[in-house]
Amino acid sequence: MTNQSSSLRPRVLSGMRPTGKLHLGNYVGALQNWVKLQDSHDCFFFVADWHALTTDYDDTSRLANNTLEVVLDYLGAGLDPEKCAIFVQSHVPQHAELFLLFSIHCSWLPT
Repeated sequence: MTNQSSSLRPRVLSGMRPTGKLHLGNYVGALQNWVKLQDSHDCFFFVADWHALTTDYDDTSRLANNTLEVVLDYLGAGLDPEKCAIFVQSHVPQHAELFLLFSIHCSWLPT
């Protein structure tokens, strides 16, 4: 991805859970728009493998393969790693660190 830190382009961060193969709904509902956004925004698209564990925690045997399939689907749909960042959530330790910090902060908020 080109370094455009000095630009004033809006940023996009979005991802999909790798719970199975992506389908037409994923393409029409998100991917098609992501492909367009990568030309006008600083885009960060991820595979939300930790989020997938909220529903598929009883059998994680397909998680690694599903994660790879989602990345391949992203590329096949037209996401260009030269125009956007594509990453796997669990490969970025700061995701868990930020979650911890936010959950601590939120527990202090008055109800």
